[in-house]
Amino acid sequence: MNLKQLLDTLRYGELANMNYFNEEKIPAIITYLNSALIQLYSRFPLSEKQLIIEQHPHIATYYISSKYARSNKASLEPYKYIIDSEEEPFQDDVIRVTSAYNKYGEPVPLNDQNDLRSWFLPSYNSVQIFNSQEGDTAFFIYRARHPYINPEVQDYESVMIDIPACLEEALCSYIASKAYITIQNQEGISLSGLYENRYEKLCSAVEANNLLQSESSNSNIKLIMRGFV
Repeated sequence: MNLKQLLDTLRYGELANMNYFNEEKIPAIITYLNSALIQLYSRFPLSEKQLIIEQHPHIATYYISSKYARSNKASLEPYKYIIDSEEEPFQDDVIRVTSAYNKYGEPVPLNDQNDLRSWFLPSYNSVQIFNSQEGDTAFFIYRARHPYINPEVQDYESVMIDIPACLEEALCSYIASKAYITIQNQEGISLSGLYENRYEKLCSAVEANNLLQSESSNSNIKLIMRGFV
């Protein structure tokens, strides 16, 4: 769906109550949309991406930031250990790392104090690899966020919202819950609570019916290893 389709849905649907919807409120609605997308992309496996890190013996903690990416020509960091390209640059879009693999494509445990092979995730965007070997590569699969949508955008039809049909109603409900809470009266508060509960029920139904079942990332790891082994 594109942004115009979403705004039309909200105009005649969830935000039709209390004459809430008008052109002046669209930047605020897009702000709520960005928040909704973060929530849904965090909760469901809507976007998985791959990351490759070149190891160095003197580095134990690798920060998953574009300033360490090879494609970032403006960065002055001496070690750019994130292997990406100008055609597909790393976008600083990590929600959380979900799995890791060594240079042979073998799964590496994460945050396991009882396993000497384990790598550790001190934060959502950093990884600790002890006993790194020069030139070895580490492969990661991470859950990625939806691209940010500028609240001041004017061409609504050109902005695509990458969300499966089974979550469109939940997306609209989340936006409505955030919009109505800004109305400082009992009706606005009641509508906000109504849509918040509806959002949770819709998401729970998607989970219960396994509508977004994702295949194991193991089958994809060989693709990102091509050229590195």
